Formats: sequence, structure tokens, C-alpha cells
Amino acid sequence: MVYATTVVTMLVLIRLATTTLGDLGAEHLRPAAIAAAVGLHFLPFAWAFPAASRLFGVLGVVVATLGGAGLLLGLLGVSTAGAAAAVLAGMTMLALITLHNLRH
Repeated sequence: MVYATTVVTMLVLIRLATTTLGDLGAEHLRPAAIAAAVGLHFLPFAWAFPAASRLFGVLGVVVATLGGAGLLLGLLGVSTAGAAAAVLAGMTMLALITLHNLRH
């Protein structure tokens, strides 16, 4: 149930962010908003899946922070911040998951 709830919540957050960014004329920040939502959706997994709680906790905090930073910098006028934050979040997820799997 935790998985379904977090995925639905993530999709709702993405939809709300897309609408809000569209209203602000900042559609280019959608990748950063998606990264933030994906990061937040990992946080409940840290509680729900104890065997991988550290991985999910770190993933959640880091990816959400990168997405949030991209949104903030983009809203402050850094035109490439949204895309850069999304790429960095994706690379970070790949690295953290790979390191976790190499250790276990």
C-alpha cells in the first residue's frame, strides 16, 4: 500500500507542478519539478523497506534537494537550472543505486 500511495502522490505533485509552472510561464522547469517529486516519493520507502532504508532515505533527500534547487535557481533566472538539476538527479540516482548494489 505504501508503494501505490507514494506513486499516486508523486504523480499528483507532478501534475500540480506542471500546471503551476505553466501558469508562471516556466514550463522549462518541469524536469526539476519531476526530480523533486521523484525524490520525495523515495522518503516513505525508507520507513517501509527497512533492508534498504538508508538507500531510500539518502536517495529521497538528495534527489528532492537537487530538484528543489533547480526549481529555485530557475525561478531566479538561471535558464538551464531545471534541466541541469534533472540530469544531475538522474546521475546521482544511478550512482547511489549502483554503489548500494555493489555493497550488497
